[in-house]
Amino acid sequence: MSKGDMIMLMRNRNAKSLEEIRSHRGDPSATPEYIEERRALQFGRVVRALRRKAGLTQTELALRMDTTQPTIARLEAGIIKLTFDTLDGLATAIGKRK
Repeated sequence: MSKGDMIMLMRNRNAKSLEEIRSHRGDPSATPEYIEERRALQFGRVVRALRRKAGLTQTELALRMDTTQPTIARLEAGIIKLTFDTLDGLATAIGKRK
């Protein structure tokens, strides 16, 4: 059970289960906004894993992509959405595209 699920259960003490709460409120994980945010976080994790596998720091990757370290940090945190241009720059920077 996630931390968010635990908080939801604590706020709804009369509910017997998380499923009962979701049945009354609807499942927030089904909303387009939630799906988009989840994807951004997943892409961020992939970017971080690729950077680490390439043996680069955020600063080194930023220099190779002609951007700043805070931009890389926001990309890895899922705050900035990954675009095709960014993906292309990432592939070139870590040596997966020539």
